[in-house]
Amino acid sequence: MKWKDRWWLPFLIVGLIVTAGIWASYHLVRSPDLSQTKEQMIPLSNSALELEGSRIPEFRVIDKNGLHKTEADFSDKPMLIVEWASWCPDCQKQLPVVQEVYKKYGDKVNFVMINLSDPKMETKEQADHYIKQEGFHFPYYYDNGQQAADSLKVQSIPTMYFVDKDQQVKKVVIRFQDEASLEAQLKTIL
Repeated sequence: MKWKDRWWLPFLIVGLIVTAGIWASYHLVRSPDLSQTKEQMIPLSNSALELEGSRIPEFRVIDKNGLHKTEADFSDKPMLIVEWASWCPDCQKQLPVVQEVYKKYGDKVNFVMINLSDPKMETKEQADHYIKQEGFHFPYYYDNGQQAADSLKVQSIPTMYFVDKDQQVKKVVIRFQDEASLEAQLKTIL
């Protein structure tokens, strides 16, 4: 076969190199799977998981009326604390499940749904619009400046904290929970 008959060979080689580059960048740069169990996770310094077994740290959030609330304002009942944002795909999956569980346990557990408010990523107005659009009725609060996220050692969202009536963090979950799993976790703090 003569070189004139192999004119397509350089194009094939370039195509293979480009395909390999795209494959490598997708598989090597994509974000890690957050659906791992606690035992499978690489321990992170200052991780929310470190809070299990300890008292819930002090944090401050703002309610819809602009009033500041702290963890002490929710201490009359066990708490489910969830850090979330409307732009987060996993949060979009989790919040409808939380809404269903809220309907059943809202009188027994304080649902402290903390929106990760940030002027660049998500404003209060965007959070309000999302809650209204989705028809959620659970109470939610704003985490301006990410003070609560820092106190709670949030590194990814959604992050859920199951806190008993003595303010002890019984479980931290950093992955999606279906309704049955979420209810089972709630029952451990009642």
